[in-house]
Amino acid sequence: MEIKKCVLEYEGKNIPYILHIKKVKNLNLKISEKGELIITCNAYIPMSKIEAFVKEKIDWILKKQAKQINRAERYYSDGLRQNKFYLYDKELLLVRIQSNKNYIRFDEEKLYVYYIQESDIPKTMIKFIHRQCENDFSEAVAYYYEKMKEYRFPFPTIKYRTMKSRWGSCIPKKNQICLNMRMLHYPKKFMEYVVVHELAHFVEPNHSASFYHVIEQVMPEYRKYKNIA
Repeated sequence: MEIKKCVLEYEGKNIPYILHIKKVKNLNLKISEKGELIITCNAYIPMSKIEAFVKEKIDWILKKQAKQINRAERYYSDGLRQNKFYLYDKELLLVRIQSNKNYIRFDEEKLYVYYIQESDIPKTMIKFIHRQCENDFSEAVAYYYEKMKEYRFPFPTIKYRTMKSRWGSCIPKKNQICLNMRMLHYPKKFMEYVVVHELAHFVEPNHSASFYHVIEQVMPEYRKYKNIA
């Protein structure tokens, strides 16, 4: 595979993109997690066609890039470099304090990371995120499960993961739901909507009108929250 860095000039703007040339049939584009525009095509497609393709999709590209960049800014990646932490949409200043113990506490304005050695910070942050998600997400699952008890499905096993392409998943056969820990960085109501969404799959396995009717019975205002992220 050949990789090139290119720039398209369009309406006074420079649109950078990464061109992947490899053995594929179609001309494809995607926006990376960091907001990079990536075009994939074979070696026989002329640059004029590639640029025309980008121009045709430019509105979608710019909207998608803005969304991905916003996500990238929110997500925790490395506590040694970041200076802020989003906890349920609230921006907290990340303060590092050397101590004789690794732990984290937070108030309305700051998240304090106490560390023995600087190299302990990332691991301490990951533990904090996982613990916070376990506490808050499981509480939301229990709350909405109780509101859905008329449907008589067993209380699910809950898994917590960092996922790139989905906020949650449900496997009815295993009686299991999986929740994306990155929801910790968005409004709490968005996380609750995802919880209700996944629980509703135990009642309706698809995304039919009946499925959304189940959600609406539990969370009448769900439309306000479903597209927050």
